[in-house]
Amino acid sequence: MSQNPLFDDVITEIVALHDSKNDDYGADTDPFKNFRGSEALGIPAWLGCEVRMGDKTRRVEEFVKKGRLNNEGVRDSLIDRACYAIIQVALYDQAAKTANKADYR
Repeated sequence: MSQNPLFDDVITEIVALHDSKNDDYGADTDPFKNFRGSEALGIPAWLGCEVRMGDKTRRVEEFVKKGRLNNEGVRDSLIDRACYAIIQVALYDQAAKTANKADYR
């Protein structure tokens, strides 16, 4: 039995959102394909996630300032930011494994 069902519900939602959005990016062989776009600019994919999280953080800051958002709800931005953080950890771990560097941890 879960110690925190509220937390578990959000995690379940994040997994479902990630899976459904992957369908839109045509990432059959690589679920992080769209995040690897930053590598064309010499930016590791895990670090490129930081930019995306920053975009969502700016949206949350705007919500705090204005009390509303026009196109995406604040909760959606929070969920996206959490999803990006999980993806960032996965890409970071993958980069560490590929580089075989213990100092990534």
